[in-house]
Amino acid sequence: EHIPTFFKDPGRGEYPLMWGFNPNLSDRVPMVFDYVYENMTDNDYIVTGDSGAGYVIPSLLPEYDSWVAFNAPYLSKFDMDIVGFIINGSNELTDAILKAYAKIAPVGSFHNDSSQKLIIYDSETVYMHLMNGIDPDNPGEAAKTMYEYSSKTGNNFSAYRTVCKSPASIKNAINAFIAYAESQNSKYEYKCVDPYTLFDLVLQSGQGVQKGD
Repeated sequence: EHIPTFFKDPGRGEYPLMWGFNPNLSDRVPMVFDYVYENMTDNDYIVTGDSGAGYVIPSLLPEYDSWVAFNAPYLSKFDMDIVGFIINGSNELTDAILKAYAKIAPVGSFHNDSSQKLIIYDSETVYMHLMNGIDPDNPGEAAKTMYEYSSKTGNNFSAYRTVCKSPASIKNAINAFIAYAESQNSKYEYKCVDPYTLFDLVLQSGQGVQKGD
């Protein structure tokens, strides 16, 4: 519904944006996926939407091998190797879930378990908490919220989730965030980067809790 407007938004392409799509929607609206992939800029990055190839709560799945197998053809078809948001209610991101999603999305995943801000699984797959509920239509307030969150992650990285907001409004929120951070005399210089660069920087930093076999 939003693609025709958002993909013609003059703000698209200025900052790297991570677009989360449920790839199994391609069974219903393949023409939308054709349009997206034919009209991407160098700053558009396509990842899965909530929990992968389908909106599920992983903790409620009876087992994970079938879920891994279900995801594989969809993510392969669209060259996806990052899950945009493992939405798991108030449940813990367990070792079993981490192991399964390392197979589904080997580069990494964002998630909503706020008790585990940054995890490195098997030394190569990044799991990063994604702050939910940022409203870029109110960039001043969004900037304050983003800055407060970034100062409490316990590491040098932060990520934020918006829902159906335009590239122009997200651009305004990013600019407001960077300006607000500078006004607070932060010792850090903030940069907006694509998810692959973000995860690569995480791995280089040595930060995060190491988990895995």
